[in-house]
Amino acid sequence: MECKFLYFDLLRHLVIAIRMFRPFPEEEIISALKNVKNIAVMDKVMDYSLNGGPLYKEIISAIYDMKEKDEEKDKLEDKNIIVSNYIYGIGGRDIGVDDIEGIFDDILDNSNDEKIRYVGLK
Repeated sequence: MECKFLYFDLLRHLVIAIRMFRPFPEEEIISALKNVKNIAVMDKVMDYSLNGGPLYKEIISAIYDMKEKDEEKDKLEDKNIIVSNYIYGIGGRDIGVDDIEGIFDDILDNSNDEKIRYVGLK
């Protein structure tokens, strides 16, 4: 497995650090995300399509596959998982602790309307 799972029990957050992008660890991602409501995907790369970074697109694909597998098992629960993409480090900018706390606050707030956000831009 090429993912490292870090649990923050006090805040009820799960952080998944992906060590290797290819082959994408879809099964591990699906098993880790099966009970979550909000996901913040942090990309350091911006894609040309402006539909999110590459990791964001892979996570969306894994969630779609997870929903298909649940339907095959006759679990027709509607899983409304909110996925937001945070793109950081553009132009070599550093990301600080305040930025990370802001991302966690966005997840807890559930009011994130934007699918793609840029962190550290002024």
